[in-house]
Amino acid sequence: MAGSLDRAYCLPLSMLLTLLSLLSCKSILAEQNALTRLGGRFDDDNDRKLILQESLVQQVNTDLRASWKAGFNPRFLNHTVQDVKRLCGSLKAELIELDPLVQKRSYSKDVVLPVNFDAREAWAGCPSLKTILDQGHCGSCWAFGAVEALTDRFCILASENVTLSENDLLACCGFECGYGCEGGYPLRAWQYFRHSGVVTAKCDPYFDQKGCQHPGCDPLLPTPNCTKECVNNQLWGESKHYSVSSYAIAPNVHDIMAEVFTNGPVEVAFSVFEDFAHYKSGVYRHLYGNYLGGHAVKLVGWGTTEDGLDYWIIANSWNRSWGEDGFFKILRGVNECGIEGEAVAGIPFNRYARHSAE
Repeated sequence: MAGSLDRAYCLPLSMLLTLLSLLSCKSILAEQNALTRLGGRFDDDNDRKLILQESLVQQVNTDLRASWKAGFNPRFLNHTVQDVKRLCGSLKAELIELDPLVQKRSYSKDVVLPVNFDAREAWAGCPSLKTILDQGHCGSCWAFGAVEALTDRFCILASENVTLSENDLLACCGFECGYGCEGGYPLRAWQYFRHSGVVTAKCDPYFDQKGCQHPGCDPLLPTPNCTKECVNNQLWGESKHYSVSSYAIAPNVHDIMAEVFTNGPVEVAFSVFEDFAHYKSGVYRHLYGNYLGGHAVKLVGWGTTEDGLDYWIIANSWNRSWGEDGFFKILRGVNECGIEGEAVAGIPFNRYARHSAE
């Protein structure tokens, strides 16, 4: 063994430099692969520039087409374009490819819906509807949107105020859901709830408690390990909460509205562009900037402005120092940035049997 070590230490300098070069290339390739999975093209020059640009703010705020105001959100101060790409973790795939037998839910056109609806007001006794979280250094939006919506639905449909764990889904769903912090599929998250359940946040809190409140959001943290052990001494299996179904909602305004009005918030995904990082208020529509990736969020309601502009109300996972206290509005009825094309949800298992499961 000593002789082997001696030979290792006597490697030629050229060979050592070659090995170091290969390791460096491997690290860069891993970064490129992660960005590719997250939907953003790896572009060294553009990716390393700061995401917040005064020129873009001026473009939006002087554009007569703009229905929203741009500005510098504290959430992204000192963040690069690459930092924001890393947060956009909703991977694109046709639902039929993820599950050829996926249930698709639609509603009769006879269902009467209000002009304005906000789940936060309709179910005011459910505190989770008003909560805004921070996905931190991880492309885990696909997990946040799903867990937040299921948490809301446990309160709405099962009269159970509980906070469920994004960490369980992120760490334990594995390749079935995608690539953890490098992105995942929202539909697969809801299928995980059905066959594996999800524990509470008290049992398995989110691994990145620091978030991105410090300057920058580097590095991208690796996906946490699946330990299947509660930190609060509760048994893992006893902490599990299940859904009895998982499904896609027909990609049109009426069916999405009817689903939210009937059962509570849904998870949706859309394409993010550079101007979205600058959103401060109003009804967002894409105007300027490059494509960054797919992002999953929680849709909680809808409305119409005094000028007759229809919009969706969305809860983001970029903490309250972004947008309208963590929420945003986006144009409704034209599938803006694909927002109406991939709505998914499920019905929670009601262990107390106070309401019908479906």
